[in-house]
Amino acid sequence: MSITSKQMRDINLHAVRRALMPNNVKTAGEIAGETNLSIVTVNALLKDMSDAGEVTRGAGVSAGGRPGAVYTYNSRYKLAAVIYGFFKNDSLNIVLSVVDFAGESIHRDSVSINEVEQTSFDAMLDSAFAKFDNIAVIALGLPGVEKNGVILLNDFRALEGAQFISRIQSRYGAKTFFVNDINGAANGFYHRCARNCASASAIWFPRVFCPGVGLVINGKIHKGYSNFAGEIASLPIGVDWRSIDYSSADEAEAAAARLVASVCCIAAPEKTVLYGDFWRAQSGQNISRQVERMLDCAFQIETQTAQWFERDFELGLTLEALNSITFS
Repeated sequence: MSITSKQMRDINLHAVRRALMPNNVKTAGEIAGETNLSIVTVNALLKDMSDAGEVTRGAGVSAGGRPGAVYTYNSRYKLAAVIYGFFKNDSLNIVLSVVDFAGESIHRDSVSINEVEQTSFDAMLDSAFAKFDNIAVIALGLPGVEKNGVILLNDFRALEGAQFISRIQSRYGAKTFFVNDINGAANGFYHRCARNCASASAIWFPRVFCPGVGLVINGKIHKGYSNFAGEIASLPIGVDWRSIDYSSADEAEAAAARLVASVCCIAAPEKTVLYGDFWRAQSGQNISRQVERMLDCAFQIETQTAQWFERDFELGLTLEALNSITFS
């Protein structure tokens, strides 16, 4: 099949964008050299992008020391809205962040709520869209399982079904998609401190719900069939997560060690982070030792505990949102 002229132009535009993002200032000649496109093609594309507001043109000096026009990518040409919920100190917090292509949050909003309904996020999204008319993507980070736009399982029962995502997409006219909370956090953890690893895992213990596992294998989130990977509530490891006393460090560490040992046998992650607001300073080491004993020292794992689940969650969600933005 031959490539049409429009398809070729889109490919060339993508190459120019990659050369300019993020925050690069370059001349047309420098872009041509990096992309292997002709200077005539690059100049034509830059003119179109400048007319659309996607790049800005200014005076500058090229790498060779000669004066010439320089181009900067407008990181706010298209924006993404990420909205996510997490429990902390037994309270459900909902956070919305509008981010640009540089990953900078340019608008934030948050609220604590008791019950999650289909319309729980409308007020925050209404405010964000009233302020920014170029939000291209909405990423929803919540616990649960989604397939083809239908939420199959969710800790917030009111969100299950096909209506939740489609209603938001229709209401705001922006591409809308769902990201499982622990998958988002695992993605953030991996990009923050485990990119040199072939595999990593993240486990969240929200206390009010059963824990969940996120797996990164070869740099990509492993979602499994029907996006069910990581739903470990019924994993037969002899732990009743609904009766765990998380205020007992010994009990929580023993239960976590069983779960981590199971994950090690299945995915063998090089690094694992355990999110929870109840860990003590030595919990990571205690769990690692228990896991190694369970596995007869056949596998060594680097385990750490953390209370900043939302930081990695937002980072991972932001990365997925920005990567999903498309250009017509």
